Amino acid sequence: MSGLVATLTVLVGGLVAWLVVALRQLQSLDTLHQRGRVAADRHRDVLGDERPVIEETETGTPAGWIDVKVTGFESIGANRWIYSGYRQVYAGAGEFSDAPAAALIENIYNSIESNNHEEGVQGHGANVSGSGYPPGFSVQPLAPGAVFPARRRRAPDGTIEWVVSAVNSDDGTCE
Repeated sequence: MSGLVATLTVLVGGLVAWLVVALRQLQSLDTLHQRGRVAADRHRDVLGDERPVIEETETGTPAGWIDVKVTGFESIGANRWIYSGYRQVYAGAGEFSDAPAAALIENIYNSIESNNHEEGVQGHGANVSGSGYPPGFSVQPLAPGAVFPARRRRAPDGTIEWVVSAVNSDDGTCE
């Protein structure tokens, strides 16, 4: 009888150990699933929609993005500007038009300008203090009338901002 009890004890112990391992694996899978869901949520549309970022809106622009025509700018530092403009609708064949009832969009920034300074290599690659940079030239803001894709971002203070990534030009008069 004691042999039977010993055998049953071993079997029950083995079964319990197997169940513990199986439960841990299920918990790990659930944790991975939860992490995957969180990661997928991070890739949702920045406007809060439940659509994936790559899905296009009715205007043909990826969700979370708009097309914006720059209409104004103001200097915010050396070779940096804050822009304003109007939302655009793609009309086909490379043409854009103002979106219906488009309100002025402010707080548009150019990510290429983010590390610009008075000297050295600027975001667009030109060394404005180098010997090859022509005297009388300077980095120019984005041209009014140009259309750029803009991504909606939320600043740490909660302000809604729009970010474009466009290369600035250089212009001036040769001396």
